[in-house]
Amino acid sequence: MNPDFKSITEKDISLFDTEWKKLYGSIGLLEKYDIVQNGEHRPQKKYYFGILVGGKMIGYLYFKVWGGRCYIDHFFIKEDFRRKGIGTKTFEWLEDFAKKKGCHKMLLKTTEKHLILDLAKRLGYKEEAVLRDDAFHLDWIYLSKRI
Repeated sequence: MNPDFKSITEKDISLFDTEWKKLYGSIGLLEKYDIVQNGEHRPQKKYYFGILVGGKMIGYLYFKVWGGRCYIDHFFIKEDFRRKGIGTKTFEWLEDFAKKKGCHKMLLKTTEKHLILDLAKRLGYKEEAVLRDDAFHLDWIYLSKRI
């Protein structure tokens, strides 16, 4: 039997939740759902924000809020605007935003090749783990900070 493949959405994946729960309980659903105290499921919240200077977008943030944590997925600032304090101010804004959403922890993953590593460490983020020779044969560094 030769399978075919096609691109699907998160909504398509949710069709398998009942079967997944029968096999594994809520393990693995944690990437997609936040379990609240009354046992109901709530999808993680995704946010996309532009970073503007003088009304011009010079970067962006993509992050997720889930389970009292804010996970920074993408963070980018154009080269001409780097090392001018914008990254620090963006992190401060994001940490404040996350606190208002009920988060107690910030998370991110990066490599030594990305500028965010030094910035995050300067701002108090601590290494939690390093996955050696992982995606793209890079060492991925996982960092967190209690807020």
